[in-house]
Amino acid sequence: MKLLAAVAAAALAAGGAAAQNASGTTTTRVQARADNGNDDPTDDDLLLAEQRAEASVAAGDVRAAARVDGELVLGAADGDERSGLALERLTLEWDVGELALTAGDFAAQLGRGLALSVRPAPEIGVDHVVRGGRVGWQGERLDVSALLGVVNAAGLDPLVLRRIEDSGDLVAGVAAGALPIDGVGVTVLGSLVVPGERVLDEVVDWTGTGGVALDVQDCTGAARAGLEVDVQQRTLAGVPTTGAAAVGDVGLRIADADVAIEGLYLASFEVKGSRNTATGLRFSYSQPPTLELLAQEGVSDRDVVGARTRVELPVLDGLRARADGVVRVAEPRAPLAMATAHGALGLELARGPHRWASRLGVRTERLGLDKLAELRDLAHLDGDALVDLGRGFALHAVTSLELWRTPARPYLRGTSSLALELRDRLSIAIESGVDSQDPSPGVRHTFLAASALVHLTPKATLRAIAGSQRGGIACLGGVCRRVPPFAGAKAELQLRF
Repeated sequence: MKLLAAVAAAALAAGGAAAQNASGTTTTRVQARADNGNDDPTDDDLLLAEQRAEASVAAGDVRAAARVDGELVLGAADGDERSGLALERLTLEWDVGELALTAGDFAAQLGRGLALSVRPAPEIGVDHVVRGGRVGWQGERLDVSALLGVVNAAGLDPLVLRRIEDSGDLVAGVAAGALPIDGVGVTVLGSLVVPGERVLDEVVDWTGTGGVALDVQDCTGAARAGLEVDVQQRTLAGVPTTGAAAVGDVGLRIADADVAIEGLYLASFEVKGSRNTATGLRFSYSQPPTLELLAQEGVSDRDVVGARTRVELPVLDGLRARADGVVRVAEPRAPLAMATAHGALGLELARGPHRWASRLGVRTERLGLDKLAELRDLAHLDGDALVDLGRGFALHAVTSLELWRTPARPYLRGTSSLALELRDRLSIAIESGVDSQDPSPGVRHTFLAASALVHLTPKATLRAIAGSQRGGIACLGGVCRRVPPFAGAKAELQLRF
């Protein structure tokens, strides 16, 4: 790594003379966290200061990038050391004709992400990549790539503010794709993950996955289809387990309507690493689609069978309609399998500078495939409206309300905001939230916050928020995690050069 740092530093210095090929950002974040009303006292009454510096430069066929993170956390009740300063990312890329070489830190994904996916998802606080090497060769009808390295996780989890120790998880992957005929692509892929953490000292655990992906594109662009099938062998504490997965999708354009169909099958399929020292959960290096219509609902991603459909079509000038439907079963072989059916209808209207969209949906969840015992039902409403006020000003209202009914009690969750926006300059918003799912005393049920986004200059942006925001389960690209509620104040200044 020291050699790579020296080479990257030389590339950064060499490229500094060519300013048009160099760029960077500095991000300064400050947070004062109060009691957020959950049952975890370790994320309350904290002061956090973060500084991130990123730089990249290109000189001919060579590109280099680096990122340095620094954090200072004060007031941690558990006494854990959470502050630190580290060179978190360092990457060197070199293109030699049809050959592409990468050394250092890089995101990695094979196929649709089932066999291997190690990439950042900052919106939900996931920030890990592969530190190692990757080589790729791309010809006219054939491309081949291989990677090898260890997982490099960011030093501080941004949601729970706890340190993430590097796991030493080893990852390797290969992929070979071919275009035997026009419009048809075939990819053969494989991955190997060896966790650095061992359940038994004398046994090395591992997960090996292999698969084939097929993509077909109609020459007219009116239809496309894709399918990936994977099989898996893994050991945990020396006990072998097999798994399988398949994901497919079809896209059609029929007259003026766009139709999409997705299918998902997971049978004891997972790619796990060592435990995350910040969350206590094992790192997940597989990201199958969730098929969810709600961003805050995530169920089993190990044993699932389901399908999703989506239809979009124009109704009138500027008005489009959309219908979504999902049927899925989690843990289908378990006595208490969870069956979910979810449908939603939406309309979008655009007239000049004005925009309006709404969606109404219903959902039912049942336990057990034989008797279908009631678990919970949902009705939800989502809305997004932008009203132009002239002179660059606009009002922007967004709402998402969920009314859940369970055998024990109903509860309400939702967030609404109203913002005054000045195009490319300013946004000032009020946000309110409600979450009555947990009736325990001392748990916060209502939330209120004020926020501002100011573009100080074309290269300087300031964000600030004060108050409280509700948490929940957030999913992005198949990655789901629980986001704790926030209470306090935070600000972020980003400078670009």
